[in-house]
Amino acid sequence: MSKVLMLGFAISLLFLPDMQIIFGQKFLGVENMSAKTYQTYLDSIMSGDWETAPEKEYYQWLEDNSESILNTKNIFLRSFFWVEKAMAAEATNNDSVAYKCVNEAFTVLSKTNHPNIKLSILKIGVLLSTRGFDYFTKIHFLKKIENSGILISDSTELTDIMLQIADLYWHLHQYDHSIEYCKKALHLSGLQNYKKGKIRALLTMYTNSHFISTDKSYQFYLEEALRNALSLGDSSLIAEVYFNTGLSFYRNENQQEAIKYYQLSRSFEKERGSQSDLYTCAHLQLSYTIADSIEAVGKIADFFMRESVKQNFYSYLSNAYRGKAWYFAKTGKRDSSVFYLDKAFENRQSLPEKKNASPGFYYNLYVVADMLSDKNRGLKYLSLAHEQYVKANRESNKEQLNSIRASFDYELQEEKINNLSLQNELTKEKNTRQKIFISAVTALLILTLSFIVYMRKKYRQLRDSYKELIRKNLELDKLHSRISKTEEKVNHQKNGNGIKNEDEIYKRIKELFEKEKIYKQADISIINLAKILNTNTSYLSSIINNHFEEPFKTIVNKYRIDEARRLLGSSEYTNYSIEGIAEEVGYKSRSTFYQSFKQITGLTPTQYIENVRLLSDSNSNKDKSD
Repeated sequence: MSKVLMLGFAISLLFLPDMQIIFGQKFLGVENMSAKTYQTYLDSIMSGDWETAPEKEYYQWLEDNSESILNTKNIFLRSFFWVEKAMAAEATNNDSVAYKCVNEAFTVLSKTNHPNIKLSILKIGVLLSTRGFDYFTKIHFLKKIENSGILISDSTELTDIMLQIADLYWHLHQYDHSIEYCKKALHLSGLQNYKKGKIRALLTMYTNSHFISTDKSYQFYLEEALRNALSLGDSSLIAEVYFNTGLSFYRNENQQEAIKYYQLSRSFEKERGSQSDLYTCAHLQLSYTIADSIEAVGKIADFFMRESVKQNFYSYLSNAYRGKAWYFAKTGKRDSSVFYLDKAFENRQSLPEKKNASPGFYYNLYVVADMLSDKNRGLKYLSLAHEQYVKANRESNKEQLNSIRASFDYELQEEKINNLSLQNELTKEKNTRQKIFISAVTALLILTLSFIVYMRKKYRQLRDSYKELIRKNLELDKLHSRISKTEEKVNHQKNGNGIKNEDEIYKRIKELFEKEKIYKQADISIINLAKILNTNTSYLSSIINNHFEEPFKTIVNKYRIDEARRLLGSSEYTNYSIEGIAEEVGYKSRSTFYQSFKQITGLTPTQYIENVRLLSDSNSNKDKSD
């Protein structure tokens, strides 16, 4: 930015509200931005380190000051402006503007020789479109990477880009385009001797071939992929190939072979209960169901539920619940089956990306409801399945025949349900009201008592786990205190012995954080810290990385949360609200405080307070008994 423009910009900040001054200082701190500084900034965004709140006000400030900022001759600062605006737009759910801003940021540098920076900008576009579930825009940015010449032909990353595009086209049912990029990836991976890329390309070719009636070579793709995976010795890839082999047998209605290969796939998984393992379990459970293996379905559904919760893969729970519902229907336990049917439906409805794209899942729920002669649930599930089949087939001209078959099947099944409804009504008339009432009350009491016993047991387990977590946190605090004292002694011994400037700066940083508690300043940033230490941000970032081995923002958050834990456990701050504690340690936002606290301690602030009290009471009781 020219000196005249910069002077005017700085003077204008004197007449703005406090928040807008903070926004302006962000740009005044980087008016002489270099390629190295800009690359560091782009890397921080890719690692999730971007936060300027409130986002709406920041976006408007960028709009209002765009002319003065974009008049600068510093191309990195101009590109920086567009990236900042893209991130603010995305934070305010204005994705289309965000994508345009990323394109502008790239255009500013398009004629310069900074390939790494240009690649990072396009990767930010890929990141934003991924978060927005916008497949077409993601393809746009990936193709820009492909066609820009940034990645040379012997770069395996270029092959990975081709594979991502192929996978996206497959999800969009554009199989010809997907195959085109698979072939590009196969060619490049062969030149690069990149076996992982070749295997993934072959597997994507297989998934495409299943949907193209003219391509009957899918068996070759699987065999070739397996041969390469075995020679590479990569167990994860071997597991993936065996899974796809099982899938091919499933599609050919050979469930016994499908089960065999699904089990083979699981035997090569590095970790039971991982996401890929649970994905295989979902298909294995379905094949067991079709093969009518009742006990096998019950066992794998139990494993499925336990691991989904343990690993926080809640999107898989609906499949586990469906398996349990089928198992209980088969074993004649109607109430349990209905319970898990409802849980399966509710869980799938809570998943935005799957709620309206699961016709096969809802049809399987209908099958269970049909086994139970449950008209209302059956009709609800079948209607959903039919509606989503029609929608999916409408979006793909090549699958019109399936739509007709789905509609015809729906009409037949609806007639069957109506007939079944009439039979149920006749059956109900034969039963006395007294029996129905007694059965319902008895079942409800048993279910309620079982649920209470189960929840009490779970609560005790959770409470004990939280107490243990708090105890470990307090022990770590003591250890950290001892380390800090030792470090101070070492630094004291070093004084006067030719300490390097880097060591002095590191020592000063520790003093600022541990004695002066600079992290309590809500607007603390690496730029502000660099000014305090009279150094530049690049050198300061290097020192922080060398000595702390963590990004600046992570360090600030850890000091803040350590201080928050001390305050939350202190009697002096008993009357403080959680928001007051958050503000005391430097957070502007309650939600940001909660997110950082949970990420570092494993608990919410409320849970932490409760368990500190429990631990304190437990220790008091123990002291009394001693």
